Amino acid sequence: MYITVVHEITEPSTFWSAAQEAMSQPMPEGVALHGVFPSSDGTHAVCLWEAPDQQAVREMVESVVGQVSKNDYHEVDAVNAVGLPA
Repeated sequence: MYITVVHEITEPSTFWSAAQEAMSQPMPEGVALHGVFPSSDGTHAVCLWEAPDQQAVREMVESVVGQVSKNDYHEVDAVNAVGLPA
């Protein structure tokens, strides 16, 4: 399933540093990050994940950036979505 995470970032430098570090590490089995779409000022972002369930993404994201961002998780409606990875 595809999951979007909408980040409201309170500490951009900490968030982006932690995110870069996490992306350099292997992802958990079955979890893939397909896209990161930050705002120009770094205070908001939308990320597109693929995972077996929403909880797998939530656990990873919260452990990396949960202290410096409010994160909203949404399962993507794949039938009506446009541009999902093939």
